Amino acid sequence: MPLIKADNVPMTSAAFSMADIEQHARQIIARAKVHADQLLADAKVQADKLKANASLEGKALGIEQGKKEGREQATTQARNQALAEQKAKLIETVGVLTKAARELDARLQSIQQEARSELIPLSLAIARRVTGFVAQRDPAIVQANVHEAVRLVMSKAAIRIAIHPSQKQAIESLLPQLKLQWPTMQQVELSEDASIATGGCRVYSAGGVIDAELNKQIDRIAAELACEIEPVGTTLASPVTLQGTADAPLPTPGEPSLAPTKADPKP
Repeated sequence: MPLIKADNVPMTSAAFSMADIEQHARQIIARAKVHADQLLADAKVQADKLKANASLEGKALGIEQGKKEGREQATTQARNQALAEQKAKLIETVGVLTKAARELDARLQSIQQEARSELIPLSLAIARRVTGFVAQRDPAIVQANVHEAVRLVMSKAAIRIAIHPSQKQAIESLLPQLKLQWPTMQQVELSEDASIATGGCRVYSAGGVIDAELNKQIDRIAAELACEIEPVGTTLASPVTLQGTADAPLPTPGEPSLAPTKADPKP
C-alpha cells in the first residue's frame, strides 16, 4: 500500500503544552468576568435611572392627582356652601313673599268690604232715582208691576188697585187684559194714592195687600244684600239720598248730577 506524504513538511513542530491551554482558558474567563461585571454595572445604572424616572413620574402623577382631587373637593364644598346659602335666602324670600301675600289679601278683603258698605247704599240711591225717572216716562213699568201684583193675589174676585194719580190712565187701559186673563176677577177698583211713587202700586184683596211699590222692592233688595254682607263682619253704611226727587227730571250734562249725602239719622 503506497504512503501519502505531505508536500510541505515543517522542519520543526511545537510541543503540545497543557499549561498554555489553561492560561488561555483563564484569560477567556477573565475577559468574560470583566465583560459580565461591566454588563452588571451598566444594568445597575440603567435600573437606577429607571427607578429615578419612575419616582419622578410617580411624584408628578401624585401631585396632579392630588391637585385634581383638591379641586374637586373645593368645588364640591363651594357648591354645597352656595346651595346652603341660596336655600336659606330662598326660604327667607318665600317667607317674606308669603307674609306680603297674606297682608295683601287681607288688605284686598278690607277694601272690598269697605267698597261694599259704601257703594251699595249709593247704588241703591241711584237705583231709586233711575227707576222713578224711568217709571214716570214709561207706562209699561207700572203696567208690568200691577200685572205681577195681581198675579200674586190669592183671591181675585174683588180687588182694589192703588196707584200714583199720574198713571191711572195707563192702568185703565190694562184692565181689559187683566179680566181676560183672570175671568174670576169680577170687581176691580182703581184708587189714586199720591204717596205711592210712580211705577209702584198696592193691590188690596180679601186675602191681604200686595205692596209693589218700587222703593219697597229696592228695600227688599237692600235687605238681601245686607244679609250677604253682615256675616263677614261688616254692615252697610248709612242710607244715601240723592238731591231732587224721582219725579224731577235728571240733570243735564254740565249740571251737578248725583250728589250723595248721608240721610239724617232718625230720632
